[in-house]
Amino acid sequence: NGEVAFSAAKVSQMIAKVEKLERIRERILDMMDIYPAEEMAYANDDYMTKELFLIKDQEYFFILRSEDVLHSAYFPHFRAQMNCVPGQRTTLRVKPTISTQEMRDKLGNQNFNYVLLCNKICGVSHSNMNMPVKVGTLEEFEAWKNEAGTKTMALNDTIAAPVTLNTERMKMPEAGHGEHHDDASSDDHHLDAEKEPTHH
Repeated sequence: NGEVAFSAAKVSQMIAKVEKLERIRERILDMMDIYPAEEMAYANDDYMTKELFLIKDQEYFFILRSEDVLHSAYFPHFRAQMNCVPGQRTTLRVKPTISTQEMRDKLGNQNFNYVLLCNKICGVSHSNMNMPVKVGTLEEFEAWKNEAGTKTMALNDTIAAPVTLNTERMKMPEAGHGEHHDDASSDDHHLDAEKEPTHH
């Protein structure tokens, strides 16, 4: 009859997606309450890339996070490593002093590249967690940054909060409470705030 039917599993999947989007919306509203629009605008030029370009003799301060399990950001040629821990931020400072081309000439290997690896066996895709690292001049960085296909803007239409964002907060469910008992034994588990604490 022109109706669409979904399995129970598909319905559960769609409900979970809606709930996730609602949680994301709540976080966006929190950010809008905390930060003024001029500070939020700092993220407009953030971008993502499949390789890292570092400018020679410039110090970098990395802020590391993990969305799932323990990882480790490892620059083997820089002798630098820091764990990426779920639920918290860790930091790492790196200052490359030899450009990629200088190292290639030094090693006699024009195929050499610095690399960023994950140094924790973190799951089935662990072997895919590596990224080439280029080290060069500021001019080389600007040319690399502006190459077609090098980067993807971090804030796009699918991530940025729309102008028409519904700002009505979610109604949070009431906290669950255990059953109340009238018998005297239940009083043994309650602390009387008016009494001085006793020490044993």
